[in-house]
Amino acid sequence: NFIKRKGLMVNPEKKKFWDECTLKHEDDQWYEDHPMAHTVIWSPRMQRDSYAKVYFAEEKTNKWAMVVHGYTDTPKTMVRQIRQYLEWGFNVCVPILVGHGMDKGRYTSMSFYDRFIVLDWLDYVIEHDPDAEIVIHGVSMGAATTMLYAHTDPRISCVVMDSPFADFHELAKQLTLAKVKLPNFVLETALAIIRQTIKKKNGMDINKLKPIEACDKPNPPGLFIHALQDEMVPIEHSLRLNQRYNGEKSLVSCKGGHNSPRPKMVIQRIQRFLCKHLKGEDTLIDDKKEEEYLIQNNM
Repeated sequence: NFIKRKGLMVNPEKKKFWDECTLKHEDDQWYEDHPMAHTVIWSPRMQRDSYAKVYFAEEKTNKWAMVVHGYTDTPKTMVRQIRQYLEWGFNVCVPILVGHGMDKGRYTSMSFYDRFIVLDWLDYVIEHDPDAEIVIHGVSMGAATTMLYAHTDPRISCVVMDSPFADFHELAKQLTLAKVKLPNFVLETALAIIRQTIKKKNGMDINKLKPIEACDKPNPPGLFIHALQDEMVPIEHSLRLNQRYNGEKSLVSCKGGHNSPRPKMVIQRIQRFLCKHLKGEDTLIDDKKEEEYLIQNNM
């Protein structure tokens, strides 16, 4: 069920939390109040149609946010990020990743093929706005996708990576052992069988899903975000990625779980990060003010 499109995990406690979450209800209402048809392009890399939701800021701008969703997510579940970037005056593009929503893929790829979809939509943005300044904001699987791709494309100004995993094989072991205690050789044998099955079905090698290896390449400025009580991707993944990241970097941690709404402190930190790394911003922050801000907020 981790890879297959159908039979996705259902967590009654998680469902109850989101059913009672006021922020989620506000986001759902916003999504209904702002209907937006899917934009469709031909993906030369995937050899099929690719879909995205594209939103434009109220005032004309060349600032773009590419919001890359997580596993089992859709543009609808990314509304909080969409609304935030629109409020900041960005155009927003939310590609639909492999095996999600309207995409024709039978299986998700956990970022393996998703990087090609992100590349296709970056081409789309640049084609329509040659002067575009682009930030990629990835969440969970989308953050891993961002890690795998960002170092290859100089058109990206900076990246925000919320709860990425460093190594999918390690993550799969951690998630399994959190549910069932198995001897290591049994677990490794089971994962090897799963690996071969997936590779046979769609050519994807899950052992190559190692965003941490992309850290060694020259990367754009990066902001890592991770919740301390993340039950899906332990914060150790972001700590390792941040430590090894070859580029200007910072890490912000906060209370909450994997899908918890990020607190105001984190939103403000993202805004300051964008102001620092995008051209033409009126609120550029010098190093002294940035240091004072971090000290005041215990960051």
